[in-house]
Amino acid sequence: GQTGLMRLFLLALIAAIGGTAQAATLVETAVGDLVIWVLDDPDSNRVLIASRGGSRLIDLETSTVYLIASNGTTQMVRTDALPDPAETAPIFVVEKIGPGGRIAEHPTTRFMLRIGNKICSTIDANLNLATPLAGATAAFAMLDRLESAVAGGNRPPCERIPYTGYARIGWGLRIVDDGGAAAVETKAIIRDYVPLDDELALPGNAIDVTQALLAATGE
Repeated sequence: GQTGLMRLFLLALIAAIGGTAQAATLVETAVGDLVIWVLDDPDSNRVLIASRGGSRLIDLETSTVYLIASNGTTQMVRTDALPDPAETAPIFVVEKIGPGGRIAEHPTTRFMLRIGNKICSTIDANLNLATPLAGATAAFAMLDRLESAVAGGNRPPCERIPYTGYARIGWGLRIVDDGGAAAVETKAIIRDYVPLDDELALPGNAIDVTQALLAATGE
């Protein structure tokens, strides 16, 4: 009857919505003269962070970071095997200062990241961008874990604050580190970006250096 047809129609509609690909988001950021592009693609569950010096392709599904040099040489690290940087994190505070500037056509709220009386960073963040860039946030957390494993305890206290510790304030559109030479500033955010066919393809020639990295760090 009509009730059965309506139920079938609703089930088909739900299935169609559930199977719709989510739009990718592309962010263009400048760090001094260096331009960095961050591509967050929920459909492939991958994030690409690229610059003229090389790129990082993060496969969120397998927690794998691909380090791609400008000459095409590729290494891969399985970050779930690395130690958690939160275990050696200093005690820090994220303090809301007030409204920040309007950056890349987005309003921001200004926060201060500090350890005791030492100011580590001032961050102008937008909370609404947290959802479309959730994959990028997870990717930066993986890169933080990788950097922590490589540098060990040699990083200054401010650099040992885990990225996940302040990601809850939203996406940082402008970040100024205390004593830093150049601010990290977003220039453009492109929603509904359509990645090229091979833009997020996993490299087939990657060398797995996870065990070598663990051996070098004594884990």
